[in-house]
Amino acid sequence: MLMSGASAGIAGPFVSFVDFEEQTVNFVAAEVTILPACQYTVTSPNGGESWNLGSVHAIRWESVGGDCGADVRIELFNGGVLETTLSAATPNDGAFTWVVAGIPADSDYTVRIIDAVDPAFFDESDAQFSVVDDPGFIFSSSYE
Repeated sequence: MLMSGASAGIAGPFVSFVDFEEQTVNFVAAEVTILPACQYTVTSPNGGESWNLGSVHAIRWESVGGDCGADVRIELFNGGVLETTLSAATPNDGAFTWVVAGIPADSDYTVRIIDAVDPAFFDESDAQFSVVDDPGFIFSSSYE
């Protein structure tokens, strides 16, 4: 038997030839794609946003890889210190609706998305975002 082609550990595609009594059989192996480990990417808030207390916003992320869990934990940090857990377990569907409340106004917030099964897989906002206490325009008038 005569064989040629790739050895174990080398990515394909490759071709092997086998000769049985003057009959040739060709095998073509498709390229194999191995999924990377789970990887999360926070897309919003990812730095520079300014969200009002009392407003509603979507926290968004992307997840790729074969090891991502069905759920994620979402944590809010202020100045690098855990402020609160926004959700201990929410579906890993790329979005979580957050009512911005119960925290102080500040400009040093980040969000962290963490795999609920394996906390080694996570991502955090690339830069800080602000939470402001801006009640909006208040109209006042005085007549004399």
